[in-house]
Amino acid sequence: MCESKVYLIKGNEKEKIMDEAVLIKEENGKLIIFGLLGEKTEINGRIVRIDMYKHEVHIEVEK
Repeated sequence: MCESKVYLIKGNEKEKIMDEAVLIKEENGKLIIFGLLGEKTEINGRIVRIDMYKHEVHIEVEK
């Protein structure tokens, strides 16, 4: 499968916010993350790392 885990990065903290993300898009300055089962999360942040090998996306947000 091609789903990815999505993590929020705040300073030195890393928090998983979604296990099976299938789509991330930018809209009106926000990242909208869609999950495999139709769940949707909106985040104010920026993608700082995409690791295709580990299936991880890291999104940095302000502290």
